Amino acid sequence: MFFIVEGCLLFEIKGKEDFIMNEGDIFIVEKGIEHRVSSTEECKILLIENKTTAHTGDVKSEITKSVQEQLE
Repeated sequence: MFFIVEGCLLFEIKGKEDFIMNEGDIFIVEKGIEHRVSSTEECKILLIENKTTAHTGDVKSEITKSVQEQLE
């Protein structure tokens, strides 16, 4: 679940039209949905997910980090 605390966030979901989330918006990404977020300015978000959720899903790439690496 993404909650926008401050700023705005570009949300891209594979196969869907991109959209902008603004302060106060909430969006829940269903399991297995390929998505990407970005912002050109500082954006503060509250991200709630299971501790074991892989931030790149089943895709392994140069940006993939383990849960332990994310905690460091």
